Amino acid sequence: AKAKEALQAISPPLSVDGPDADVEIIGAQLSAADMAAMYQSADAYVSASMAEAFQLPLAEATAAGLRVVAPAGGAAEEIIDSRHAVLAPSILEPRSSGRGFVVRVDEAGLKEAMTFVLTNKTMAETARELGPSWATVRLSAEAAADAVLDAA
Repeated sequence: AKAKEALQAISPPLSVDGPDADVEIIGAQLSAADMAAMYQSADAYVSASMAEAFQLPLAEATAAGLRVVAPAGGAAEEIIDSRHAVLAPSILEPRSSGRGFVVRVDEAGLKEAMTFVLTNKTMAETARELGPSWATVRLSAEAAADAVLDAA
């Protein structure tokens, strides 16, 4: 309930619809054991981060078999699979310093993506079945090295 209140405090208000919609926002640092427990108890992982350069939490959530919502643009596009993840619409805006960009997530698009992911039971099954093995193969150190060598 607290998370829904926090979402509704966003301007404009953001809420998630659906029969099983229950959102929890965690703003604390967690131990590795706590993170593993959190992933195991979650239905989905949502990142609206504008500054997560490598999107490691998306890889962790995928490895845990969760459905994922992430902003379009940046590293998220490199590490998600549309069978068990959805990109929320976003735009790249130049930083005020003139150096680099910030990803701004469209709040209405984020709500739509969250609702879709939380109500799509087929995606939930696919994430549980394919996510861990997909992450093991696609997001391994060997795969990262191969991608760098292929780009060279």
